[in-house]
Amino acid sequence: MFQIYISRLMIDSEVKKLNLVDVITPGIGLITIYFSWKSSNKSNKTNLKLGELQDSTAGKHRIVENIGAQRIVWINNVRELFVEFNSLCAELQINNELVLLNGVDENKEGKLISYSQQLLKVMNNIELYLNPNEPYSQFLFDRMKEMREKVHDVNTVYHMFNLHREMVVFAQNVILKAEWRRVKKETDKGEFIDKKDMLKIFNEVGKEMNPGAHESILEKYFKKT
Repeated sequence: MFQIYISRLMIDSEVKKLNLVDVITPGIGLITIYFSWKSSNKSNKTNLKLGELQDSTAGKHRIVENIGAQRIVWINNVRELFVEFNSLCAELQINNELVLLNGVDENKEGKLISYSQQLLKVMNNIELYLNPNEPYSQFLFDRMKEMREKVHDVNTVYHMFNLHREMVVFAQNVILKAEWRRVKKETDKGEFIDKKDMLKIFNEVGKEMNPGAHESILEKYFKKT
């Protein structure tokens, strides 16, 4: 009888162990599943935020690149206007030289009027294309007006004309090179640069091209901005 009793106790003990395992094992499984789900959910949220950030950054880059492409078209258009302005001024000056040598005739007078009208149109287009608040634009506008006055004066000698032309071409080159540098920096950074950074670019390019001329422009025109 005693042995039977002991056997039953052992059987009951084993059953209880099995029951305890049956209870604990599913619990552990549920806890594991919960923490796994929580970790996965957190990871998904993080990935979602990273994805949104990447999409936002990529979107900004695309906008900057699109604007950059438009700026390149703009730069080329401005360059063509600069070339046209310079060519018309040269034509007017040549006609002035011919007038001084041979006097005015109907043909020369007609050319002078035509060139003068074209020159004014090109000047107006340049002024519309450029930012009037930027120092080199202001400087160029002033120099172009002076050039126009000089080429309408038959007494302007070539040497004087050439001095004015050099300053106009200098300003034109600074504007074009600065705008190219702006496009490169904005494309590299993936964001637009502000007015302060653009002034730095003008300052850098002006110094590189002609330190002396740049200093005179710096003193008069950069203080206005």
